[in-house]
Amino acid sequence: SAGALSNLELVSGIPASAPGRVIFDAGISPDGNTLCFAEGDYSTGALTTADLVLADRTATGFARSPQSAALLQQVNLAAGTQYASALSASGLELFFTRIQGGTPAIFTATRSTTSTPFCVPHLIQALSGFVEAPTLSADGKSLYYHAYVGNQFAIYRVTRP
Repeated sequence: SAGALSNLELVSGIPASAPGRVIFDAGISPDGNTLCFAEGDYSTGALTTADLVLADRTATGFARSPQSAALLQQVNLAAGTQYASALSASGLELFFTRIQGGTPAIFTATRSTTSTPFCVPHLIQALSGFVEAPTLSADGKSLYYHAYVGNQFAIYRVTRP
């Protein structure tokens, strides 16, 4: 409110799955019932891999969805790095960042219902360079992201009909 944050607290119910694993880049669905976050392996002191994980709202916070691994099977590459996700209002589209060839790129994956797995993701061809952290507008027509241009990050937008 007025540029200040208040009532901040940790999200309960989703501890890291093992020592050396760190949860980061959490995004909540527009309805507030699904949390999608990255869990990365920092056991060597640097990020080596990261997978996206889905969590469902509970009475006291969130809990990892028992279906998360199956729903994201095509999204999480073995030994890959996926992070910075955004779910559409319908829950049928997922946008996320994946390290590809050493450079972050933004991908999207779809599914036919919220109980079926996401399909094999595809790269959003309209974006190039060092791009990451997609955020979808409420109407689903604009995708905001940041890009590293020159020596700084800038926020950009692409649209669809």
